[in-house]
Amino acid sequence: MAVRRGWTPAEDEFVRRAYPKYPASEIAKYLGRTKAAVHIRANRLGVKKPHEARREIALRNLPQAHGKPKREMPRHVKEALGVYTYWRGGTW
Repeated sequence: MAVRRGWTPAEDEFVRRAYPKYPASEIAKYLGRTKAAVHIRANRLGVKKPHEARREIALRNLPQAHGKPKREMPRHVKEALGVYTYWRGGTW
């Protein structure tokens, strides 16, 4: 089993700058990490690829674009929009 090592501030900064522009596989090779580790770290840092950001904005604007309230939208669209929250201790 591989030993887990923490992320340094310099690695975090590198991921922040490189992730939107370069493939995760190249970043992973440069940092000596796995591709999955780079994706997870970018997600935790709130860094997105440009197409991911555009998709998120489009999904959030979907109800206004179609003129329907969120309650009338299909469940899978609501899940994509983040309307549903995870179940925690008996509350939604």
